[in-house]
Amino acid sequence: NIKRRELNNIVNVSSWIYGENNYGAEYGRIPLSQLDTNWYIGAEALNNGVNDQINVSLNSNYSSPTIINTNSSIAIVESDSTKIIESLEPLNLSVGVYQGSFSVSSNADQTGGPNSSDNTLQKNFEVTSDLYSLDGVGLHPAGQEFLQSLGSNSFTGAEDGLVCATGYPIKQQTNLSSVKILIDPSSVAGSQVILYIIDSLSFTTGAFSNAISNSNIYTLTSQDIANGYIDIPACTILNPGYYYAAV
Repeated sequence: NIKRRELNNIVNVSSWIYGENNYGAEYGRIPLSQLDTNWYIGAEALNNGVNDQINVSLNSNYSSPTIINTNSSIAIVESDSTKIIESLEPLNLSVGVYQGSFSVSSNADQTGGPNSSDNTLQKNFEVTSDLYSLDGVGLHPAGQEFLQSLGSNSFTGAEDGLVCATGYPIKQQTNLSSVKILIDPSSVAGSQVILYIIDSLSFTTGAFSNAISNSNIYTLTSQDIANGYIDIPACTILNPGYYYAAV
C-alpha cells in the first residue's frame, strides 16, 4: 500500500516550559519559593508535508490555577525540516497543578483542520508549597507516563557503589527536611542506601567527602518495597546554588 503524502502538515514534535535559570530542565514539581520570574515556552515544529509552511505559530494554554496563554511564531518552516519556536515569558504562578496544551499551526495547517491531529501536545506540572521533583511522577497526562528504573541490577555484575543523583537549582535559601526516593518492585530487602546532599562542584569532581550532609546507611525493608519508596531525613539549610541529591 502507498500512502499519499499530505501537502500541508505541521507537527508538534515536542514542547517545553521551564524557568530561565533551570538549565533547560523541566521540573515536574517546583516549590513556590524556587520559581523563576521568566520561563522559556517552546516547541519543535516539523514540516512533514510537501509545501513550505508559512507563519508557523505556537500557542500555549493553561487555564488554572493561573492563566497562561502565550503566542509566538516564526516566518517559515521548510518542507522536511524542523525549527524551534520559543519565547521567554514573565509568569506569576501560584500553588496548584497546571494542565495545559501546546499547539502549533501554520497558514495552511490550522488547529482543528484536517491534518491537525498531530499539532497539539499536553504538558502538566505543579507548583507546590514544599516539594521539589524533576520527574513529576503521577502528574503527566493520561497515557504519557512511562516509568523505568536504574539500579545496581541494571548492570552486569550488579555493581555496588552505583550513584544516582538529581540536580536542583536553589534560588532562595531553603530548609531541606527529607528526600523521597522511589524504588522498583524488583528491589531486594537488605539492600543498603546512603543519601548525600552535595554541591555541584563536589559532585562532578567526585568529592563526596565534601557533602553538605550524608545520611546513615539505610537498609531497605520488605515494607519499603511494598510502599514503593523510602524517605530519608536530610535536615540542612541550603543557600542559593546548585545541589545534587545523590544515593
